[in-house]
Amino acid sequence: MEQTPEDRKINPQITELEIGVRDLRKVKLYPLSLGDQLELSDIIQQGLTAFFQIEQGNEQSLAMFTGHMFTLIKDNITKLISLLALDEDDPKKVLKEITNMQIEEAVRIIYRVNYAPLKNLKGLLGDVTKAAETD
Repeated sequence: MEQTPEDRKINPQITELEIGVRDLRKVKLYPLSLGDQLELSDIIQQGLTAFFQIEQGNEQSLAMFTGHMFTLIKDNITKLISLLALDEDDPKKVLKEITNMQIEEAVRIIYRVNYAPLKNLKGLLGDVTKAAETD
């Protein structure tokens, strides 16, 4: 039996975000699949590696880090937009319509929906470990 729109369950993690340079319009941000989350994590790891090299006083300067980050974003921006799961068919169209502040808000939403729950998983694993030790 085919489901009607009324019968479908809508994922409560779907979030709307307004984007636009002049005229705002709403787009939907969908939660990342685990596969997309792992792919995005690889890109984030590249940026964090460069950041921590500077924090540890390695030879990279802030200018080199900034250049590395711009290159990383430039090389991956279309992929990043598509991974953000905006309800658009053309990531390049979104790229022309979204501002820095709007992409920052999108990233915050994606973090809150997809990555923040990992802290709960860490706590759960700690509980399991403690329970196993008492058995």
